[in-house]
Amino acid sequence: MKTKLTCPVCDRQEIVDDICPNCETNLHLMRILVELPSQPRGVPVVFVVLIAIACLILGILCSRVFVY
Repeated sequence: MKTKLTCPVCDRQEIVDDICPNCETNLHLMRILVELPSQPRGVPVVFVVLIAIACLILGILCSRVFVY
């Protein structure tokens, strides 16, 4: 189901299509923005912390191997 929009040009309300029937403004981009999810899907914090710890351990091990 499409979200009902209000035209930003002529203020006509409850428009279901991508074109305003009153002023023929294209509302496709407005519809895409309105229908975006409110919370971005991100990487869990635990995963980022584990990667950081793994890089730290790998750096310590490599520094001991390549000591001049």
